Amino acid sequence: MFVQSFAVRLVLGLAVLFGLAIISIPSQAATYYVRTDGGTNTQCTGLADAPYSGSGSNQACAWSNLMEALPPWMSNYPNKPHIKGGDTVIIDAGSYMIGWASGYKARWGDPCDSAYASGCTPQAIPSGTASQPTRILGAGWDKGCQKPPELWGTQAANQILDMDSASNVVIACLNLTDHSNCTYNYQPNSSYACNHNWVPYGTPSPNYGQWADKGIHAQDSTNVTLQDVNVHGFADMGVQAGRISNWTVTRVQVAGNGNVGWNGDLGGNNDQSTNSGKLLFTDLTIAWNGCQENWQSLGTYINCYGQNEGGYGDGFGEAWTGGNFVFIRPQVHHNTQDGLDLLYANGTGSIVITQGYFFANAGNDLKTSGNATITNNVIVAYCSWFQDAGYPAGGTSCRAGGGELSDVTGPNQTVTFAYNTMIGNPDGMYGGDPTNASASDVYNVANNIFIGTSSYPPKNGGAYSFFTWFGDPPDDPATVHYTANLVWHTRDTTCDNSGIICKDPKLANETLTHFDPTLLAGSPAIGAAKGSFGITTDYYGNARKNPTSIGALEYGSTGGGSHNVPPRATINPVHYVCNKNGKCFDWPDGLLKNAKNLPRSGAYSARPAYTPNGQPYHPRPAYLPPSGTDRL
Repeated sequence: MFVQSFAVRLVLGLAVLFGLAIISIPSQAATYYVRTDGGTNTQCTGLADAPYSGSGSNQACAWSNLMEALPPWMSNYPNKPHIKGGDTVIIDAGSYMIGWASGYKARWGDPCDSAYASGCTPQAIPSGTASQPTRILGAGWDKGCQKPPELWGTQAANQILDMDSASNVVIACLNLTDHSNCTYNYQPNSSYACNHNWVPYGTPSPNYGQWADKGIHAQDSTNVTLQDVNVHGFADMGVQAGRISNWTVTRVQVAGNGNVGWNGDLGGNNDQSTNSGKLLFTDLTIAWNGCQENWQSLGTYINCYGQNEGGYGDGFGEAWTGGNFVFIRPQVHHNTQDGLDLLYANGTGSIVITQGYFFANAGNDLKTSGNATITNNVIVAYCSWFQDAGYPAGGTSCRAGGGELSDVTGPNQTVTFAYNTMIGNPDGMYGGDPTNASASDVYNVANNIFIGTSSYPPKNGGAYSFFTWFGDPPDDPATVHYTANLVWHTRDTTCDNSGIICKDPKLANETLTHFDPTLLAGSPAIGAAKGSFGITTDYYGNARKNPTSIGALEYGSTGGGSHNVPPRATINPVHYVCNKNGKCFDWPDGLLKNAKNLPRSGAYSARPAYTPNGQPYHPRPAYLPPSGTDRL
């Protein structure tokens, strides 16, 4: 009995151990391919980088679309994904439509009925592991990303990429966009608003048009890498990402999205979108949001509108949030409201912004809350740029004080604003909020250059912008330390020749339209900084000298470092009118406010108005009235 029992137990034990061994062995990750000449997921396995032959099923060939890998999903039609967590999908160069198309309902059921067309998109990307993330990659992602594939949305697609509850994911080398010039709920002229009227179930075609709401939607997502991704031209927003943690975002551009660029607000109560962990953004570009990219002429922007015209227009905005935000070399420009808005950071994390370039945002260029370190930035707070360029968004110019930097702190929090160079025409250059301040609330304002101009809208008879404001006595208990700041052309400034030095910094160009922060020989900024604050390099990434210069650029520094030369603008403000075909023309006297019943042809000449660094931005209002005349 003993032998028999032992033998039985031995066999059972081995079976259990063998079963556990099977369970513990990780499944092998697969690499799948997508190319324009591929087939469906029944025609092709997706496991070979080869075209579909045109006949047969289960062939060794690539799929034709990312939707073949991640079929549309709905709770009553839970189509299974054809990839699993840890797999890789490589998408070849080319253009791929994402969204509803004829025949999709027959394949995928209700998720692609016309009534639900906006949800006829790839289902959520499955989570990988920390050591084996799920990867969606454009071909050449590891060789400089020379030809990123275009994934473009149609028929009111909710998003191109769904990353809800998707963790341990890598997205790289993709071009995300749509093929429409409409903006979601565009207010100034309803003819430019996207059609999103619901259609009944079973309608043959939704006929919404070739637009998509956003590029990426993500929530409850951690350990994600976005690299070399261009998110542009969407009807509503570029990226909506909330309740995320430990994201790394590198060389990502979010530009020309109709209402907002990067939106961290998922809606609902303040605490329903809060982030955590480290959120690292390197070489992030946030530009022209609140405008619509003209998809027929990429790099041109139309229908810019902001808050006062019924829009939004933040470049990068968050709701109530934690997390440690780090921005290295951000480029934030031409957004129709605030540029980088972290006003609702809740103080549980921190904010670092270094080597950034901020230009021509209609609201505040930068807002922070809580502990923040802001260094080596060039800020051209030209908050009336849209007004001067003749856009409908001009009505929002210089909202909330304009290009003013807004740093909000509370007890036992510290803001260090050091080694920055700023010029602007807001009402004020720098402001702190005293609402929750105490003596333990500290601002270190050190080694900066501030240059004011005549503020917009004109204050005190056209006086210069004020320098700083931290509340009026006795309601300004915060502790503010000024150290070696060069301050020029500001009003209501108390100069002490130590912390606030009222001298011309002598920069290469001190105008808003052609600003150049390079220090000229003889500048009082040269070698005059006091205290390093841990800064060893400058805006361009070049080493600081000893003694160190005040401002974002060290004396003699050029763009030979790791940072690209900022997109300094050569601006020739031109006002113009547009005809019914969308062609815009100079208005000869530049006074659009007086243009009321202009003929559609005749005495106007077409030409671009703005060319930064030789790039053809050509901003145009394209604000066309429904009647037979052209007017604002």
